[in-house]
Amino acid sequence: MRHRLKTMTRQAGKPLDALEYTGDAPAVATTIATMVYGPQGVAMTGTDSGETLPSLPVKDGEKMWIDVAGLHQPEAIRRVGGLFGVHPLILEDVVQVGQRPKLEDMEDYLFLVTKAWQYDPQAKTLGESQISFVLGRQALATFREGDVPAFDAVRARIAAGRGRVRGMGADYLLYALLDAVVDEHFVCLEKVGEDIEDLGDKLLANPEPADLEVIHKLKRETIYLRKSIWPLREVISRLAERESELLSPQTRLYYRDLYEHVIQVMDTVEGLLDIVGGMVDIYLSTISFRLNAIMKVLTLISTLFMPMTFVAGVYGMNFEFMPELKWPLGYPMAIGIMLCMSGGLFGLFKWKKWI
Repeated sequence: MRHRLKTMTRQAGKPLDALEYTGDAPAVATTIATMVYGPQGVAMTGTDSGETLPSLPVKDGEKMWIDVAGLHQPEAIRRVGGLFGVHPLILEDVVQVGQRPKLEDMEDYLFLVTKAWQYDPQAKTLGESQISFVLGRQALATFREGDVPAFDAVRARIAAGRGRVRGMGADYLLYALLDAVVDEHFVCLEKVGEDIEDLGDKLLANPEPADLEVIHKLKRETIYLRKSIWPLREVISRLAERESELLSPQTRLYYRDLYEHVIQVMDTVEGLLDIVGGMVDIYLSTISFRLNAIMKVLTLISTLFMPMTFVAGVYGMNFEFMPELKWPLGYPMAIGIMLCMSGGLFGLFKWKKWI
């Protein structure tokens, strides 16, 4: 799961068949989990090399799911791609993780790329990983950078025989995995929404300069989510409307429902982006309000002391013939005048509701 959300490209001059992973996930051994399932049961195997992969096609009524985790070993990826007759350019897109979500119809198979998102509660940030799908007539291959918890839920459903996956084709398995990935978007958006709400409360109560960095981080991640979900909408729409031998009419109904889920994600992302965009204004408004409140107090204090300063200045002049200077009650009188003038101003401010 990558936390540095940026697009990565392959080095210039590399040959076409030099599959080189362009992400920054830790270099681990590529693992391949194979699941052959049908109405009668499930058979699962796993290998680290891909040398013992089952052959296609499988028996009638059975479907195969080949899940490749880790994109650092090109030979394993080539072996899996060879089962479907995947073009080298497609395999190159598998290992180049900066791909925009897209769908390509290669007649014998469909190639689809999307992003899986996860929320890190410790760092309070989002991480993304690329997932590639290759859909054949009886099999589906998935290529992912690292762990995708949404896949584990689908795998458990197949093993337990829950839902429709066992009785449907490989195209329905593709739907189930995409649906799980899209549902994970809702979880991430909920967590990001909570962070935005907490930050909004803090901005109103006690804004700090460090909050600006948090605002920009949330805005950047929300923009990345929008950049991921917008092209996915087009991909799901094409799956729902496309007439292909690899997609049954019955399954296309489920893709239409998935399309509605993607629209909901888009609406939520746009709403969060609007809220985050207004947080800078909230921050500046709160800071300005606090500054105005401070200036108001200082201005009132200065105004209250202004008549005292005036009286003290008048009687501080060194004129010899000032009758008040010889009076026994001159000093108390001057103090009283000062207090009366300041008290009168204070009463005026209270009457005007300025304080």
